[in-house]
Amino acid sequence: MPAVRSGAEPRVDLPIPAGWHAAPLTDGVRAAVVDPAHRAGGVPPEADVVIRDDTGSRTPRAVIDDEIARLRAAATAAPSVSRGTACGFPSAVVSYSTAAAHSVTPAQPSTSLIVAVPEGRRLYAVVVTIRTADASSPAYLRDSSTVLGGVHVATA
Repeated sequence: MPAVRSGAEPRVDLPIPAGWHAAPLTDGVRAAVVDPAHRAGGVPPEADVVIRDDTGSRTPRAVIDDEIARLRAAATAAPSVSRGTACGFPSAVVSYSTAAAHSVTPAQPSTSLIVAVPEGRRLYAVVVTIRTADASSPAYLRDSSTVLGGVHVATA
């Protein structure tokens, strides 16, 4: 997917696996893709990008910690967190499951890549999340690896 960015924000390139298509955007989501061919429980796998200006945070680690806290609040159990770097920036990969949004939507195992990006005097959180109702699907495993492993985040 072409670069996602607004103003001085970091640029995010989101790879789109074969068969995935652009999806409608919801509040705060900069880009979203969906795989309509691999529905589980009536819900297709999806991935989205959120870019948040977290300039009030003092450090990249604080940005990541704030995002982990947001995900932890939505998770049905303690998430798995692995810290590292992505595209040369501090990052964390968080795996968790969210509760069903309503009775017809199954719980969704999710993985989020959080990247803390300093840009001039600003500090941004880039969060790329991929989710499905069937995390054991070979197609989902392949495609989630493509999305999370192929995300590119850069500054101007």
